Amino acid sequence: MNTTDDTFDRIIYNIGQERAKKAFALAKEGMVKEEQNGKNKSTKGNYASYVRRFPMLIKVNGLTYALSFAYSKAQSDPDWKNLYLHVGEWLKAEPTGILEEKLKNFTRKHNRKLMEVVVALEYEELMWATAEVIELFDWLKRFAYEDK
Repeated sequence: MNTTDDTFDRIIYNIGQERAKKAFALAKEGMVKEEQNGKNKSTKGNYASYVRRFPMLIKVNGLTYALSFAYSKAQSDPDWKNLYLHVGEWLKAEPTGILEEKLKNFTRKHNRKLMEVVVALEYEELMWATAEVIELFDWLKRFAYEDK
């Protein structure tokens, strides 16, 4: 086997493992906050439902539209806010660091930065970010659950 191929396989494996680890932590956080929101308010949390629907929103409308929708809903819905923040946290921290510099000022408090960055991305960066977010949500869907 070629050592270059072996190194590439390890990099892919590591990114996948990092994505799964981060998705597990994010889903756990989203579900805990959902439970707290459900107890504190008369509405039931919808984080798990939003996590399942979000990838299709991206595929049909594109990442920019999907994130702008989540951003607008985040102003009044804590579960949408969690989802939006989780996307930004992953894109800022993912192992390849492609958007790390552009998102260095993104924080939970200054979350508008994600929208500013996404709308200004070059085509190749946007395609990469779209694929990365869909991959993240493949993992998030496995870890976020709904009580029936």
